[in-house]
Amino acid sequence: MFVNSESELKKLNRKQKILDKKTVVLIFSNMCGPCHMFLPIWRDFVTTQKQNKNINVIAIEVSFVDGVTNPALKEMIRKMTLKNPYVPNVARYNPESKRLGIFRLQRTVADLKRFTK
Repeated sequence: MFVNSESELKKLNRKQKILDKKTVVLIFSNMCGPCHMFLPIWRDFVTTQKQNKNINVIAIEVSFVDGVTNPALKEMIRKMTLKNPYVPNVARYNPESKRLGIFRLQRTVADLKRFTK
């Protein structure tokens, strides 16, 4: 899911059990040069994950972060920004361990796939 409009934010907010499975979140800004360089890699990564029903992949434009109403996702985003206040910011939530991991590898599709395992 790519949240950069009010309609996409509404769709996201309707998903109640979003963190019941592994979730990878990207927070980006439309006004960020490094984000623009990373977005094609992110889109390629999302394409590789479309068939994977065991993972949620979400990108949220920073101006829509405050509009997220799901309490668990809101808390995940809060922790993400505490650990890394800069964009692009990618984190993974593991529902089994209840742990949040921050992506610190090379910005490649292969490293994003490795990060999600």
